[in-house]
Amino acid sequence: MMTTKRNRSKNGLILMKLVSNISWVKLACWVTISAVLVYGAVTNTIANITRRKNPDVALAFVRSEPVALTLNAERQFLASQEPSSLTKVERWTRRALVQQPLNPSAVRLLGYVADVRGKTHEAEKRIRLSASLSRRDFGAQLWLIEAAVRDGKNKDALTHYDIALRSVLNSRSVLFPTLTEALADREIRAAFVPYVRAAPNWMPAFLYDAIATTDSPENIAAVLMSAGKLPAGKDYRAVPVSLLYSLAAKSKFDAFQQYYTSLSGASRETLNSVGLTRATVNLRYAAAGWQILDAAAVGGGFAEKEVPGQFRFNAFAGSGERGAIMHKYLFLAPGNYRLFVEHKAVESAPDANAEWIVQCLSNQTATGIGTAMVPIREGTFTAQTEFTVAPGCPAQLLLLRAAGGSGQSGAEFTVERITLGR
Repeated sequence: MMTTKRNRSKNGLILMKLVSNISWVKLACWVTISAVLVYGAVTNTIANITRRKNPDVALAFVRSEPVALTLNAERQFLASQEPSSLTKVERWTRRALVQQPLNPSAVRLLGYVADVRGKTHEAEKRIRLSASLSRRDFGAQLWLIEAAVRDGKNKDALTHYDIALRSVLNSRSVLFPTLTEALADREIRAAFVPYVRAAPNWMPAFLYDAIATTDSPENIAAVLMSAGKLPAGKDYRAVPVSLLYSLAAKSKFDAFQQYYTSLSGASRETLNSVGLTRATVNLRYAAAGWQILDAAAVGGGFAEKEVPGQFRFNAFAGSGERGAIMHKYLFLAPGNYRLFVEHKAVESAPDANAEWIVQCLSNQTATGIGTAMVPIREGTFTAQTEFTVAPGCPAQLLLLRAAGGSGQSGAEFTVERITLGR
């Protein structure tokens, strides 16, 4: 009996040890599996984090990471298009495509390689496939733009401009200058008109950039006149004014006149008037009216008279200071003219004066054709001058300058009335 109990006890201990050993084996297996999974997760995480910023680090953890392989291939291609370099690019991109078959950048790089090797048909096929996989692959759109321009397919080129500019914000710094320059071509301007009417998200930024950088703002004016009324909204509100200022600054006065008169609410009277009225003061399109020039020591501002729609200009000039206060562009027909200006001052200012200058503007030059200078004195005082506009003078500038004189407080006066007659 005692022997039987001992055997049972011994067998129980053996069974407990066996169970204990099996548990440790399971635990070891789970630990090993978990470690492998954690390692894989960590390496994949590191690869995902670094694959764009530091692809070499990503590839050190995951040798076939497709994004890192593609980026390295891109860098290799940009560095050299020698045969050995192209072989590397091709090898890396194909490895990337094994892991990520729908990788648009890798497909496009294979197209680049084919293009360098003279296989134009294969190149175009691959790059169009890349563009179909993703509209955001800027390299594919850029290649298609250049191919379309090379083949004289302006509409196709603009289609790819539009896709790239809608999809890739960073493309603007590259494409805006080339698109601005392309508008010198009449056919491209005609093809561009529908895009202005469609008002894609990039159009306001393009117009402002083009106006600010071009030497030929008349091309932009031609497009906008063909397109008709700009879309409503604050994004477009300042386009006409900016363009008018640019046209004047670049002496494109024929285009200035044509564009201004095409604008809603614009009046041809404004272009030929010097009066201080609603037709010339505080205009929506300020470049066509009286413009106050920025200066610290001389300046002024408009004030409405008792008669609605009539203004006076309150001017000042500091002691010992002299400078331009305001000006206005004119588009007078050839002929003889007489300018008359009425001023008022509360008190005289020693050595102070107001000067009116008429200039002919042509080919980025300004030639004086009339001037009148009067001392600033108490009460009413007038200035007048006669001048001739020759046939070769497409635009004119009427300019007010003032000198503050030698008095301690400078000079103050008002311009009450300006008239211009034949």
